[in-house]
Amino acid sequence: GEMPPSIWGLMNIDGMRAIIHAMEQNKSFDTKKAADYLHNMAEPLDGITGPIAFAKDGNRKGGAYVVKKVQANGEYSHEYVQ
Repeated sequence: GEMPPSIWGLMNIDGMRAIIHAMEQNKSFDTKKAADYLHNMAEPLDGITGPIAFAKDGNRKGGAYVVKKVQANGEYSHEYVQ
């Protein structure tokens, strides 16, 4: 069969939307100002994959996903959970 669509493209769109929003709010292309804005937003942005908000360390908050591995017996194991 065909490979299922990937969530990564949608997550990239949300990430770019957040960067553009931060630069518009700051009226600047300064990446430090954009990062500071994103890490301190009062409200999350609406995104394709859900609300977009970031922790102080830059990781996305609330953007949960799970990577599973199919075992030889057909069962799944959790490889990564965020």
